[in-house]
Amino acid sequence: MWPIKMKRLIVALIFALCLKPVVCVAAFEVNQWGAYSAAMGGAFSAHIGATEGSLLNPAVAASIRVKSFSSTYVQLFSGVPGGLKQSSGGGVVPTLHGGAIVNYARFGDGAYSEQTLGIGFARQFHERVSIGFRLGNEGWEFRNLGRRDWSLDVGGLYEVGWITDHTFARIGLVAKGLGSTTKDSGKLTGHRPSRYVVALELRPDQQVFATEIETDREYWEVRLGCETPLID
Repeated sequence: MWPIKMKRLIVALIFALCLKPVVCVAAFEVNQWGAYSAAMGGAFSAHIGATEGSLLNPAVAASIRVKSFSSTYVQLFSGVPGGLKQSSGGGVVPTLHGGAIVNYARFGDGAYSEQTLGIGFARQFHERVSIGFRLGNEGWEFRNLGRRDWSLDVGGLYEVGWITDHTFARIGLVAKGLGSTTKDSGKLTGHRPSRYVVALELRPDQQVFATEIETDREYWEVRLGCETPLID
């Protein structure tokens, strides 16, 4: 019996070692979601008029006509000593030619942390088309280890217009993390691969229905959101 068990164990170990490893991205759980965008399930890449929208799609900044700023602070697992914390903030400053963007985010605890800093600009090129970009610097630190990297986000908005007498439609497109380095000398850097977002927002009367799809060519994520006035 013992030789049979040993053979099974050896076969199981060889099988496990031969499995293709799954590439995991542990770093950069930090995101730019605030209270408004979180309430919409993160489906906010085609939403105009709010600063948070410009943090998810830089093209949104072209539609903001006044100086506006947004900040968020979250403490995760508050009952756990030294629990994870996330803070983020950003703003849009209108200029003669468009909207300037600045944002900052931090996530982690005392030993591990992630930071993101970005600046960008957006401009309306047509009454229906806006394009924006954001240059970001992302970094993570764990004790004496750490790494920083640059990446580029490019976004666009297209105002489809009135598709019915009471429904307005808008499309958003975003390419995130362009140029980010996921491997260096054959080793994983912890940085996310480039992601691509397609978003659609419908506004029938006083309601908002939003959906978007994000992919990094390997995984897909679908986000849905709805905003409706309170009914007495």
